[in-house]
Amino acid sequence: MSSSGSPSRRGGSPPRSCIARFRLPGGDVLPIIGFVCANLIVYWTGWETNWKLYLAVAIGYIVMIAHHIFAKDKSRLPDLKMRSGWWMLLGTAGLVILSLIGHYGGGLDLMGFIVGEVVTVVFSIIVFYVGIAFRLTHEEAVEAVEQTQIDD
Repeated sequence: MSSSGSPSRRGGSPPRSCIARFRLPGGDVLPIIGFVCANLIVYWTGWETNWKLYLAVAIGYIVMIAHHIFAKDKSRLPDLKMRSGWWMLLGTAGLVILSLIGHYGGGLDLMGFIVGEVVTVVFSIIVFYVGIAFRLTHEEAVEAVEQTQIDD
């Protein structure tokens, strides 16, 4: 309780009426540039490093799915909402393949210096727009955040 006698919201989310949509000027320009740059950095890191990263990500997915399957109190678990999240698997699988066949860090070097970058940029743009197409609605996003509240 706060000093005014009303329940404290410390650490909690704001009331639903205060949550507003956040929009950057320029539409998708800045987000897509950031997404493409992040994927290029991963691609440039090379296969020798990335296979370890992707193995850790795969183990994380396995642990998350196992937790959802074997949890005793499933009512406390938020829905995975895989319809809106499958693009992450697409993006990860694509970067695995691009890193493996790429030019950097022990890759198979099936794509040359410029070709690998162009393919990675095009792939990143496709994955970005697939993610946009399947994203949660505003209401679903608010609901998902509210489901992850930790009781004090």
